[in-house]
This record gives sequence, structure tokens and C-alpha cells, in this order.
Amino acid sequence: MAEHVSKDTQFFVDKLGTGVTFVQVTQVRSIQHGDRSVPVVEFSDLDATTLRRRPGLPDPGTITLELNYDPADVEHKHLEDQVDAPEVLNFRVRFGQNSPAQLRTFPGFVTGFDSGGGENQDALPATVTIQLSGKPVPSVETGD
Repeated sequence: MAEHVSKDTQFFVDKLGTGVTFVQVTQVRSIQHGDRSVPVVEFSDLDATTLRRRPGLPDPGTITLELNYDPADVEHKHLEDQVDAPEVLNFRVRFGQNSPAQLRTFPGFVTGFDSGGGENQDALPATVTIQLSGKPVPSVETGD
């Protein structure tokens, strides 16, 4: 059985929208993928003797990043600015502990950027929330 750890996992954003110009978002402390769900659609009628249901469209969920926030970092600033002028961008998670590295690429948009203070010697934290707008596509890193 394979054992995986979060070490060497990296997060990228394609700011130019080309699908190939991914730049790394540095100082990421954690990446969480949550809220994936499938709604239940009821379509029973008045003559039904039991409820009839089917699955609805899958919701790909959200990604939450915890950062050691650097207000001067270009990529951090780009994510922060996306809250004021949101656009659908491509994002990528790279699982570097595998060989070759496994990738998950997905469209999404920033829905939240929360930065706050910390204790005297703590890293300045920030939380970035990204709503996925499509299914993550798995791929394998090539040596290009």
C-alpha cells in the first residue's frame, strides 16, 4: 500500500489563462479540498407510491489554502486581487511525493481571501477559498 504525505505538494495558478503558464503560489501551509457533493433531485408525482430520486449534477467543491502571507509576494497579491475582480482561472495541485509527480488541474475562481494578524513571532496567516467550476482533471507530470 502506498503511503502519501503532504510534503512536496505544491499549488499553482495560470494567471494568463493559457493552460500552460502555471506559476507556483509559494508559502502554502495546507491545501484542503472539501464540500464535494451530489444533490438529490426528487421527481415523484402525485400518483407515486414511493419517492423517486436521481442524482443531480456533482458539485466539485472548494479548495482552501492556508498561506504564510507575504503582502509583497506577486502571486499572493494576485489571489487577493481576485476577490475584487474575480475571473475563472486554471489552478493546479502537484503531488511531488510521487514519481512521476501527479497533477490535478481545475478551473475555479477566488471567493475569499482572509488575512489577519498573528501573535508576535507567528507567520502572518491568510486563507484563500477557491470555488471549483469544473471537475479536477488528473494527469502525470512529463519531463518537458
